[in-house]
Amino acid sequence: MPKTRTSTILEKAQKRNLAIQSIDPNLNMGEGASVAEFSASIAETQAKVDRYNLAISTLTQLHGEMMASEKALANQHERMLNCVSGRFGRDSLEYEMAGGRKRLGKRKTKATPATVEMPIVTLSAPSAQQSAPEQLAVNAMMN
Repeated sequence: MPKTRTSTILEKAQKRNLAIQSIDPNLNMGEGASVAEFSASIAETQAKVDRYNLAISTLTQLHGEMMASEKALANQHERMLNCVSGRFGRDSLEYEMAGGRKRLGKRKTKATPATVEMPIVTLSAPSAQQSAPEQLAVNAMMN
């Protein structure tokens, strides 16, 4: 869920407005640059932030209610299928019609993986250049 928020620009504007009001509470520099208009813009923005946070709070409450309702519905959903199963049995047509899976006997297990065939490697006859340990290693691999 979205979180409630604060506005850093709103906080800065409120501090700036207080500082400007300390100069002159009725300061008007023309072209929309007056303390009164600045204060009105701050109040409008604060009201929108407050409305946003109230909406988030309401959504959070509605989300909680919806989740609880879904959980209760899921429990009832399961109970309904269990009741059909209890009355008609799990192998019945009614159980399948209610959305239950029809049991078809034992489940098949996965086949065991095929054995991996080792490639056949042909080795040339040991040469006179090979040392005794190399010949033993070659002979061990062939056996």
